Amino acid sequence: MSKIAGIVVKVSLQPIIKDYASATTEFTGLTTTTKPRMGRIQGIVLISGANRGVGFELTRALLANEAVARVYAGCRNSEKAENLRTLQDPQKKLRIVDLDVSKDWSIKNVVEAVANESGQINVLVNNAAILEKDHKAGIPDGDRGVWLRHFDINVVSYAMMIQECLPLLRKSTSQEQPATIINISGRKGSIELCPGTERVHGNYAYMCSKTAVNHLTRILSIEQSDILTVSMCPGWNRTDMGGPSGMKDPSETAPVLLSTVDAMTISEHSGKFWDRKGRPIPY
Repeated sequence: MSKIAGIVVKVSLQPIIKDYASATTEFTGLTTTTKPRMGRIQGIVLISGANRGVGFELTRALLANEAVARVYAGCRNSEKAENLRTLQDPQKKLRIVDLDVSKDWSIKNVVEAVANESGQINVLVNNAAILEKDHKAGIPDGDRGVWLRHFDINVVSYAMMIQECLPLLRKSTSQEQPATIINISGRKGSIELCPGTERVHGNYAYMCSKTAVNHLTRILSIEQSDILTVSMCPGWNRTDMGGPSGMKDPSETAPVLLSTVDAMTISEHSGKFWDRKGRPIPY
């Protein structure tokens, strides 16, 4: 490994996958112990921001889904992701990967590692995001750096993840079983519903970034019309980002959201913005 500006760069692809299964365990393609359902959530899944909040609970729910063969759970520092290693994983599906979505080399390393082991991606969950509770993300006291960080992580990183994963998504997609892209968004990104009944700490940058995510979803649904691409709002959850006053528990939100996406179709749902129960959100 080498260091660039204090960042450890792992040259070999193999170490970025933390396989906590037995070294003698064999994984053969998409084989699972039960016949997979023909839903959208199945096969090989890559999720970013998997080590806390909604992302952590989505990872837990994915591991519990019998139709899912492997879950690549991305987080910035897998060595500190002790909570992910506590998840129940009797079928040894979990792969914890070092994924910093703000670094293109990190995204490329993870996707190449997924390609080497699994050969395809059935579901991509873009979940990693930031919400800096700082007045500098608003107006009149906004700071360019704060604005750029929100758009870099919350929008550009989604686009770069999709761009890098697209060849593997294409390998899995078919008319009967399309690949799926889930972009985690938020109601604060809705232009039609703005202003809402409450503020997000005056964070214009966060709200505008989620609006951009919804537009990205719409564009992709047109340009990549054979892949199901949706923006999903998990709601206001009690997480590090949402705070203790959140109205929902992420452990309840995650399985509901995945069940909703599991039943979606390209013709009815792609390119649109939905809440966790499948109700449309105007944007």
